[in-house]
Amino acid sequence: MILIDLSQIMVASTMMSMGKEQSEVDIDMVRHMILNSLRMYRSKYHDEYGELVLCCDGRHSWRREHFPQYKAARKSNRDADNRNWTQIFGCLDTIKSELKEFFPYKYLEIDEAEADDIIGVLARQSGSEKVMIISGDKDFIQLQTYKNVKQYSPITKKLVTTENPYNYLKAHILRGDSSDCIPNFLSSDHFIFLLSTFDPAS
Repeated sequence: MILIDLSQIMVASTMMSMGKEQSEVDIDMVRHMILNSLRMYRSKYHDEYGELVLCCDGRHSWRREHFPQYKAARKSNRDADNRNWTQIFGCLDTIKSELKEFFPYKYLEIDEAEADDIIGVLARQSGSEKVMIISGDKDFIQLQTYKNVKQYSPITKKLVTTENPYNYLKAHILRGDSSDCIPNFLSSDHFIFLLSTFDPAS
């Protein structure tokens, strides 16, 4: 399987297609870039890993139910941005619907799950089948405990590797993840979110 972290591919294509002063996206250009990326990854890895599986984020993450601060800073950053995120998300929803309805790729989306959850379950249940994960998200390094799982980052254009995925996972849990507003094991639940939204000028 070639497991595609679709949201990452779509957002990266969107950002690449927009100029610095551009507030809205050209859906035709974004669609072209996304489809070209999917074609490229299939061409590169199909012979060894098989077909693409597009893994999509659901609309309601179970993580927010248990931890409301999860990724909360991202919304604050979007609100401060000049981009028209309503239009952008509308375009991406249209392209996702087209991929699901008209294209031959396997498409998985579960309402309360994220692409990470889908990729994790598929990797764990893959048995001896070779798996290539297309994503720059280092959270997937923990899946390299399964010897049949590899990861390629579209951002660095390199394989993502580690000598010891067990130690990486332990360190990641202890340190937390500021990009997702996940505190380290010494901090309170609200610390990273409060720090990320702090305005020194106020």
